[in-house]
Amino acid sequence: MKKAIKILGLFDFVVALFYLGYFALNAPVVINAVKAKLNPPTAAADSIASEINNAINNFPDSKDASNNIISDKKNSTADQNKKAEEFRAKFKNDWLYYPKLAIEAPIEWDVQTQNVKKLLSDELVHISGTGKPETGGEALIAGHSSYYWWSDGKYKDIFAPLTRAIRGDYVIIKRKNIAYVYSIDSLKQYSASTNIDVKYGAGDNKKILLMTCVPIGTNLKRLIVEANLVRQI
Repeated sequence: MKKAIKILGLFDFVVALFYLGYFALNAPVVINAVKAKLNPPTAAADSIASEINNAINNFPDSKDASNNIISDKKNSTADQNKKAEEFRAKFKNDWLYYPKLAIEAPIEWDVQTQNVKKLLSDELVHISGTGKPETGGEALIAGHSSYYWWSDGKYKDIFAPLTRAIRGDYVIIKRKNIAYVYSIDSLKQYSASTNIDVKYGAGDNKKILLMTCVPIGTNLKRLIVEANLVRQI
């Protein structure tokens, strides 16, 4: 009996030591995650979401812009084009924005898989060979959900909020002066050992796959957030 108590005590000590080490390595990310879970979306986030919704419903599609800016068109069309220009001006080229989760980060395009890890602390990375906004297909974009808190990387935990993604939320990628607006469709988790099926190259499926590690502070699983293109402005 005493031996069993000693073993149990040792087990509890090891578990406590594990959680202490986990928290020490990931304290800032864990604290921010708890704060975000306790606090509902801000009024500012809701305002941005409403603006994006208005853009989707009212702004002319950029691919038709050449036909919409002719001076003898209706005034309403000219006004819409002006608003579309103002909307695009809010975003930087080659950046990804998820307004509701306050995610904003630059994207490095066409990164070979062997170079992904060394770039993730400083930006998001687009996996070479997967689709792109302007060509269609499935664009796979990876980002850190956590990393050593003492690292200098500005974006070492940029995708930590992705666990709170909700179907219908909007994600914007601006590329070559066009704002591509995507709507979240699904969230899926895979074990780290699972080969994730991604279709390489251009295609009719115009979507993005946002990938990060979960649970936060580990790389046990991969979270894939899938979003479909609904508008380009």
